[in-house]
Amino acid sequence: MASMQQLGLVDDLQLPVEKLRSFVRAIEKNYHNNPYHSSTHAADVVQSLVAMLIMDDMKEQLTPLELLSVVLAAIIHDVGHPGVTNDFLINTQHELAITYNDNSVNENYHLASAFKLLLLPQNSWLEHLSKDDYAFVRSLVVDIVLATDMKAHHQLINDLTADLSLFGQDLSNWNAVARTHALSMLMHCADIGNCLKPLLLSIEWAKRVNEEFWEQGEKERALGLPLSPLNDRKNANIPRSQKVFLELFVRPCYELLGRVAPVSGQAAMKHFEHNMQYWDDLVKKGVTVLK
Repeated sequence: MASMQQLGLVDDLQLPVEKLRSFVRAIEKNYHNNPYHSSTHAADVVQSLVAMLIMDDMKEQLTPLELLSVVLAAIIHDVGHPGVTNDFLINTQHELAITYNDNSVNENYHLASAFKLLLLPQNSWLEHLSKDDYAFVRSLVVDIVLATDMKAHHQLINDLTADLSLFGQDLSNWNAVARTHALSMLMHCADIGNCLKPLLLSIEWAKRVNEEFWEQGEKERALGLPLSPLNDRKNANIPRSQKVFLELFVRPCYELLGRVAPVSGQAAMKHFEHNMQYWDDLVKKGVTVLK
């Protein structure tokens, strides 16, 4: 709610405040109390995203509908998350995997759940938009949330790299497809950027995500399934896995972000070396888990 107001969207788009508030509350209630994928994670992602948009004055380069869409995507991006990965749902032939044909199962479920809630009369805060504007918002939100599937990570990197080469760094000059890539990268960075928060926050998020991995590992063990990487509580090595994630996934995203949103990219990357050094020191000391 506050994020929409900070960006001026409530006034610019004449959003009905009570229906928006009802929708956000309904979304929050539909997040599960998972160690990591919870309403707390969603709030953290929204805050991170809006900070990027404000710090880099993205309101000057993006339309109100684009801003609305990316903030809405952040709010709903993990709603109803079952606390297990897409691969787990697929391997167990879960109802959701059958429903979404093994394609970005969780992400499709989050989207469907959110838009079903949006259809309820008390939550229908977009009903005043024109048919074309609503279709634009829905399509963009779908694209952004689907891009949060980690299997889309490398393609997003490649797409945005090509966009920057073709159009330069000013989003005002980008076409609709490229602008979707930029918005998806902003969202992706906000989603995976907890390991670039100040160190104490980063450590807390590392504990939470690994606890969720381990709980899935216990489910896999109980079902007689092979344990997925990172999911074996008995053989965990949090510092090493954090180092790998930072280097292979987070750094490339934030380096690209720095070309689209330089203030935000620089602010986040100032924590990169510090946090990486912390995890590296623990690896050298032989520490594998956190107290």
